[in-house]
Amino acid sequence: MTLRDRAAALLAVVEEYRERECRTILERARYEAAKVEARAHAEARRRVHLAVVAERQRAAAALRAAQAELQTERRSHRHRRDLALLELAWPRLRAALERHWADPVARRRWVAGLVSEVLRRIPAGPWTVLHPPAWPAAERDAVLASLTAAGGPPPEPVAAAEIGAGLRLTSGTATLDGTVDGLLADRPAVAGRLLALLNEEPAS
Repeated sequence: MTLRDRAAALLAVVEEYRERECRTILERARYEAAKVEARAHAEARRRVHLAVVAERQRAAAALRAAQAELQTERRSHRHRRDLALLELAWPRLRAALERHWADPVARRRWVAGLVSEVLRRIPAGPWTVLHPPAWPAAERDAVLASLTAAGGPPPEPVAAAEIGAGLRLTSGTATLDGTVDGLLADRPAVAGRLLALLNEEPAS
């Protein structure tokens, strides 16, 4: 083998080594680049996920705040509506009770209920019966007779100009106020019951 041939063979070996090393370096570079790219993609996905989670949390918080504000506004609206209803209903309730007293049948039931309640709750006499001046004498005498029959001294009837409907029965320090004013005295309780009736769903 001539010197030229040996040099050519040596150059071929060097070229093969160079190509092999270049392939190795290139493959390593591609591998590292793939790892870097994978890490970059993973980091990008992580950041996107965190951003999505944060946005969902922000949206959920905004929704909860809006729902709370809506509930507050609904309660405020119901409260304003209830006050308006009571303003309209209260005088009508009083007028309805007065009309009830003006009806003889309804009035007798009203009085019978009061007499039954006073006999159950208040010790026997002496009773004072405060009543409207226009209360029919026959009805008044029947009530006085019922109370007298229950025992104790005869009750004392007193016509009270301030009473337009109902009766107020007293014995000592005990009083059963069945007048319109007495029935409406516990305004919060009456208002609550009235609102419950006004807000009842109509029967289908």
